[in-house]
Amino acid sequence: MRVVLFIAILLTAISSTYVVLPNILGIRMEFQTIEKGDHSGHTEEAYYVINNTEKWAELWSQHTRVVVPKPPLPEVDFSNSTIIAVFMGEIPYPNYKIEVKEIIDRGRFVEVRVLKTYTVTMLPVLAEPYHIVKIDKIDKPVIFTSIVCD
Repeated sequence: MRVVLFIAILLTAISSTYVVLPNILGIRMEFQTIEKGDHSGHTEEAYYVINNTEKWAELWSQHTRVVVPKPPLPEVDFSNSTIIAVFMGEIPYPNYKIEVKEIIDRGRFVEVRVLKTYTVTMLPVLAEPYHIVKIDKIDKPVIFTSIVCD
């Protein structure tokens, strides 16, 4: 009888652990790259969470101000999607990169993991690395975590 009771308690603990673990560890969210590159009209380091067309058009206009001809604003249905955009700012070397590596729903907030890569070259050339992605709509706080590689 004690063995059966112990096994029942153990199974209950294990099953409740599986229910709790996704909230502790988080659920990885899929994302789609809208654009990624080395040259942007956005020359300051910044991270954005955009949930409306007005803010999206404003950011896109700033980002593409150095591009001729100016590309059209990518369509985004903000009732179903959120834009995450990361900009490294103006860097005097072309081998610096910034990339959204992973987005994790932690339950009460969403964590965006950003990878920054620094590789110094001998020829200084201005670059403005960036990465813009689209994810399923979120209405919770977002925390950006930077991982630096050199």
